[in-house]
Amino acid sequence: MRWRPVSMIAVAAWLTAAYVTPAADLYVNAATGSDTNSGTSPQTPLRTIQRAADLASPGTVIHIAPGIYRESITPPSGAPGSPIVFCGEGTGQEVIVSGAVPSADLAWTRLLSNSIGLPADVDPTNVFWADISAWSSPPEFLVLEDGTNRLHLPKAREPDWEVTTEWKYHENWWLAESGDSNYLRDTSNDPTGQYTDVQSGHLGWINGLTNSFLTGAVLFATDGLEGHYTYRRIISGHWAESGTVRVASPVSFDDTLPGFGSNTKYFVEGLPQLLDLPGEWCVLTDAHRLYLWPPDGDDPGTLSLEIPRRTVGFELSDCAHVHLQNLVIQDINDANAGYTGQDGAVRLENNSSSTDLLLDRVVIRDCGVGLRISGDGSAGVISNLIIRNCHIGPCEGLGLISLYWPTGPTNPAGIRGVTIQSNEFHYLGFRPRIDMGIGILIESPHQLLFQGNHVHHVMQNGMQLDGGYDTCSLIYGNIFEYCCQGAADCAGLKIWADGSCVRNLLVMRNVFRHNYGWTWAAQQINWWDTSRGRLAGFGAYCDIVSSDAPSTNAVVLFRNESYDNGNAGFYLNRSRRIVLWNNTCLRNPRGIVLADEFSSAMNEGNQALNNLFVLECTNWSAPLPDSGITIHQDPAAAGIVTCDFNLYRCRGYSAAMVHYTNADWEYAVYEDTAAIRSASPWEDHGTDAASNESVVVDEFIPDCNLPLNSAAVDAGTRISSAVTGLIARLEQSLGIEISDDPSWGTNRDSGAHECIPTPFAITNIAEYDGRFSLVWTSVYGALYNVESSTDPATDGWTLQEQVPSDGYSTGWTSPPAALPVHIFRVRLEGPE
Repeated sequence: MRWRPVSMIAVAAWLTAAYVTPAADLYVNAATGSDTNSGTSPQTPLRTIQRAADLASPGTVIHIAPGIYRESITPPSGAPGSPIVFCGEGTGQEVIVSGAVPSADLAWTRLLSNSIGLPADVDPTNVFWADISAWSSPPEFLVLEDGTNRLHLPKAREPDWEVTTEWKYHENWWLAESGDSNYLRDTSNDPTGQYTDVQSGHLGWINGLTNSFLTGAVLFATDGLEGHYTYRRIISGHWAESGTVRVASPVSFDDTLPGFGSNTKYFVEGLPQLLDLPGEWCVLTDAHRLYLWPPDGDDPGTLSLEIPRRTVGFELSDCAHVHLQNLVIQDINDANAGYTGQDGAVRLENNSSSTDLLLDRVVIRDCGVGLRISGDGSAGVISNLIIRNCHIGPCEGLGLISLYWPTGPTNPAGIRGVTIQSNEFHYLGFRPRIDMGIGILIESPHQLLFQGNHVHHVMQNGMQLDGGYDTCSLIYGNIFEYCCQGAADCAGLKIWADGSCVRNLLVMRNVFRHNYGWTWAAQQINWWDTSRGRLAGFGAYCDIVSSDAPSTNAVVLFRNESYDNGNAGFYLNRSRRIVLWNNTCLRNPRGIVLADEFSSAMNEGNQALNNLFVLECTNWSAPLPDSGITIHQDPAAAGIVTCDFNLYRCRGYSAAMVHYTNADWEYAVYEDTAAIRSASPWEDHGTDAASNESVVVDEFIPDCNLPLNSAAVDAGTRISSAVTGLIARLEQSLGIEISDDPSWGTNRDSGAHECIPTPFAITNIAEYDGRFSLVWTSVYGALYNVESSTDPATDGWTLQEQVPSDGYSTGWTSPPAALPVHIFRVRLEGPE
């Protein structure tokens, strides 16, 4: 089957986002405007966007000229069919809403003596300071523009770490000796060679200083159990003689165990005693001064340096019928808030209802939180929010957070009908404020459409959905990759529902790849052993997820590709009523994991059917072979989980299934489907491909489409009503059309793609020197007949040659002798 791009889903709700003839037009120009102008023509523009917002009424389009607008904007509401539109204009130029102050606007003074406690080997005259006593809060980051890039200057810190391998983000932080919920201890240098870039120092000796000076500094640290959490804490006490710091608020692992331990990686930042390299900076809050060692030694006032001050770009709380188009929102300061707060490049925290809000072609970069959305109570309902064609990131914390409370079985979510489509979310969560470096966090989704997005380079989970009850949501056609860059036990997409439930969530046609899940702590324990090391990154992850209705599935994962992840393509932990149907797992140490505590209801209602597992392991010394399915299931209760019609291609040290049979971690390895059938009620119709067979078009690019001669063709069964029924329900609930591959052949194929060799078309025909050349669309693994005729009605057709497919396009050229023909045709003969 030729690869078919995901068709864009038509959303009825978008109709409200269409252009509406405005009641008035206003014009804004930061360079030539004045807020005393009328703003009604390009010749008499306003200077600030906020002034235009103050003058706007329903239907107004605010035309914003390219430039930098250093302000926060609070729009009024439009009206149904007459939104207020903020539209950036200009070709090849940006309309920038900035929360920063340029360094040239501050008065900088060179430090003449070491009055602030700099390390002894730092010349104090390298350092400049500026007074920021008029600021309500200090900046959390600085951005240096060099004409090409926007570079974050590091806060003064120790160690002076850099990232050596992008998916081992915290590798070069210091390693603690011990810790608990409130204290972290470290008294010795890490041994040279213990990790890539070991730097001298510890909590008792930093930059040659042995006094207890770290109170007020910020500690970033991973948990000491597996590296799932990243804590940011203020240090409230320091005892250098014992190498100990106390944090202002305790840290825990899953709310039950102490967070710090002997496998904790950490660094400290934010004080002058740590300022020892060009480019570093810090703020002394008591003195209200910003200190900077400029990268080139020059006066900071001459640099193109942006210093964030404002904490909001657009304040949309309690607004309705407002559209933002073609804007850049940048350098919005981080207010160090957690799940709720007063910051965000776009902030929408409601106590009354909002609808018809649109972000289209908006860039949000270099901020604490990208979009902060929340509603409180039945009056704070948010609906018909559309975010499309946007680029969100880098953000220190979350790219998007959506929270609504309270929710429950009888209290539907108050944020509903949200469409997030064709966006890029990237470089998120590397300085988190919620103990987890999540990129996108959506609590209690209801009628959510998340389609065609690219989520990548995230500290922990790329996207996390929490709970939801009547979820009725679709995650469709996205790419989740390079997540879990600094955390374990995480995924490109995580669904978590401890304490609540999920119903009717469809995850379809997504790609999950390169989510490795390396952490220092995970390397020291044996929880996450694989043939590639101790890695705990998954493609998609259902963690304590179940439906509260026995007849309703919680999650359906359908036609997804998951490959090259650190651990499993799909990982289910203590989850019920999860359906995995027609997914392709390629080059993961484990394809699907069904992990559970041993109980009478373990894995109840879980189904794995029509999946394709392509396994190849060359590490014969691994503790276990790579496996298509790894399942924790009491043999006495094996009948409550379904595994069938799956196809396994095992090569090297790999097996179809690993079956943990009891809580003592005893297991059996089933090399193929015959072994599975002989020991369990599973895989009555499962099949195996030969180890030398290529069951997908290309395992290494990869291209997960099927050749016509693949063993996966017709190896499955018809699509269950668990899938088709949910598709129909979501089409009605979301007002959309969801297309699936048509069936070709006697049965459905295994894996994410149906091989469909017909129809095909001749795309080119040429004649040169008596020879004819044909080119036609084709599929891999097919055999085609090239036939000719002078008159099909009387002479019939003559076979010229059988031609094996060259790929997605195949050609044939006639022999040198001229053929007395005028008509050619190409027929599909069958598999090669």
